[in-house]
Amino acid sequence: MFVTTRAKVIVDSTGAASEIVIVITPNGVLLPLIDYFRFYAASKSLSWQKKVAQSVILFMDYLVANPRERNRQILFQNFALRLATGTFNQHTKLDPSRLCWAPRSPVVRTRTVHLLTDFFKYIKRDRPQAEQLNPEYEKT
Repeated sequence: MFVTTRAKVIVDSTGAASEIVIVITPNGVLLPLIDYFRFYAASKSLSWQKKVAQSVILFMDYLVANPRERNRQILFQNFALRLATGTFNQHTKLDPSRLCWAPRSPVVRTRTVHLLTDFFKYIKRDRPQAEQLNPEYEKT
């Protein structure tokens, strides 16, 4: 459903290109992520970009699987919880969400939450009209 690839982005008349990771959705390229990666192009690695892109895709997959949740803070908290517990029902061993996530390690969970939080903060700064996805989310 969501795909990552590398792309060369030219931003001015010099023709100089920056290589960044892009996420392609069924509706096209995820433009806020391109802006975010361009902003940090000089100071962050492609490895960091891949980790951010993977985190964004995980969250978008979770959004698609949970379309009824309208409260963005609860949505993000539940996402973080599912990273910890996985998505399989403990009793039935089934996953109605079809995400089929196994529990992630504490290191991966923390990294994913922090990468997404930083991205969402950037979006809020860059696009103040955008709804904040994880307002005041704090790891407990």
